Amino acid sequence: MATLLVSIAFQLLASIRALKLIKLTGKSASWLLISGALLLMSVRRITALYSMLEYNLTINLFNEIIGLALSILMFLGISGIKSIFLERKQAEDAVKAMLAEKEIILKEVHHRLKNNMTTLISILHLQAGTLSDPAAVAALEEAGARVRSMMLLYEQLNKAGNFLEASARSYLSALIDGISASIAADRNVHIQKQLGDFTLDTRRLQTIGIIINELLTNCMKYAFPGKADGLLIISFLSEGDSLVLRVQDDGIGIAESIDFGHSSGLGLQLVHALAGQLDGSIRLERTKGTSIILEFAK
Repeated sequence: MATLLVSIAFQLLASIRALKLIKLTGKSASWLLISGALLLMSVRRITALYSMLEYNLTINLFNEIIGLALSILMFLGISGIKSIFLERKQAEDAVKAMLAEKEIILKEVHHRLKNNMTTLISILHLQAGTLSDPAAVAALEEAGARVRSMMLLYEQLNKAGNFLEASARSYLSALIDGISASIAADRNVHIQKQLGDFTLDTRRLQTIGIIINELLTNCMKYAFPGKADGLLIISFLSEGDSLVLRVQDDGIGIAESIDFGHSSGLGLQLVHALAGQLDGSIRLERTKGTSIILEFAK
């Protein structure tokens, strides 16, 4: 009788432990089946114990010893599985804590970068104010505009909480508005934006931002001399397997002697170099003004 009682106890304990593993592992169906099987085994032994007591029946001691051994092994097995899942859960919790800590550190790094960029822009602006050479002043202002385009991206990343990719439409739209507000304030230039609603990794998006800054600045400076008004169209769209950036103006047109391989200005040289970083192709078209088309793989 003692053998049956101990066997029943181990089977019930094993059944209860199997139920507790549901919360730990999240696998309810499997552990419910195992717990149910153990419970039925204990019921069978309870029935055998009742028959023995009620009808004075004898039991096969060898079979019950084997049953007891199996009950103990199942109890120990489930207990061992629980410890494995506990260790795994503790490891997962530790990894989550590390990731959360790294996320906080990454946000702090980006916040400091943004602050450093703000300081750099202020220094460039102050330095430009001390100079009398228009070319030197323009160079510092252009440098500040390039830094500002990068700083704007960091602001977008901080708001989104994702430092790996960002919305092309949101970032570039804000960038274009900022450039036009600072450069085209005294010009009657209408800007049309055609921006695709997709995300792009921050490395390439930052490069695109600098390219747009250079092309818009050049257009504002050189495309509309003597014209009462002008039109600029900036599009960045997904076309097949490629992403295509087009900057088009209806200005006087760029001189035939100027292209990406033959330009004394830093702007076009920089745009050409950045297009190479994107592994893209860039071309210049002279139809009803000037169009610059950059195409690269998604």
